[in-house]
Amino acid sequence: MIVSEVTNSTPVKRGGRLKKVVSELLQQGLSARQLALAFAVGATIGVLPTLWGTSLLCVIIACRFGLNQVVVQIANYLVYPLQIAFFIPYVELGGLVFSPREFPERLAELSVLLQSVPLDIACQLWLANLQAIAAWLITSPLLLTASYYLSLRLIARLPTKICPPPAQH
Repeated sequence: MIVSEVTNSTPVKRGGRLKKVVSELLQQGLSARQLALAFAVGATIGVLPTLWGTSLLCVIIACRFGLNQVVVQIANYLVYPLQIAFFIPYVELGGLVFSPREFPERLAELSVLLQSVPLDIACQLWLANLQAIAAWLITSPLLLTASYYLSLRLIARLPTKICPPPAQH
């Protein structure tokens, strides 16, 4: 199947769809700050080092704090590749912070351990994942702040007919 058959036949300018979505959200009454905060929260939760639950967590937090569900979920899905890329660094950071038992580094050691004592390896993986989540909790305020200001700055760079400048408080 040809790609042009699947997508629109009219070409989209680089960032055109994103500008359109942002414009529509702003026209619905969402301020630039609200949009940036929703995106930052979704992006921060989206890199949580778990293989499950980030979408549900995004729904719960967006409901609790009155954030736009669509923007939070879009950000969550957009950073999924970063979640995968950050998984091992978070496990290592958690290991540095909490100094766990030594975890097998080579795949051969891991496969031998899996064949001999699968319950032990499951416990070690569970502990490593908990430590990675704790490392995420340590870094999440920095991620949230950086994501918020980066999002706000990108929104402010949109043409003023699409995005009015953020109100000063």
